Amino acid sequence: MRVMMTAAVLAGVGLGIKAAADRRAKQRDRRANGRWLAVTVCKPVDEVGAEGRLPEPLARLGDHVETRVTSAPADRGTELYARPRAPSPSGEDLRSLRVALREAKSIIETGEVVQADAHPSAHPGPAGKLLAMANRKAKGVGRL
Repeated sequence: MRVMMTAAVLAGVGLGIKAAADRRAKQRDRRANGRWLAVTVCKPVDEVGAEGRLPEPLARLGDHVETRVTSAPADRGTELYARPRAPSPSGEDLRSLRVALREAKSIIETGEVVQADAHPSAHPGPAGKLLAMANRKAKGVGRL
């Protein structure tokens, strides 16, 4: 009986955390509508947007995004801005744009998309699956 009560409490806490995270993600996506997302790249402006060409991750999004390249303040590289052209983009559109900006920054600075090391745990249980899910979703959320 005690084990079932503990499992029920943990399941309820997990569902509450998931609901709160979903609510925060929706609020963040609503605030981001129409706003520019940006990354600062440690390269000069002429190396970032050379000849009007965008890095491949942003070019892949095509006409769905609007981009802008400017000098960063105090000669600290280049700021690369992007925003969706759609008047009310979906959360998935914003996540893919965030991922594209991060990948573009990585390609410009290092020549490749830098990947985080895999977690050493290959645990097949619930904790391992939860960790794998968090790692998959982590790229598309958060501040740039």
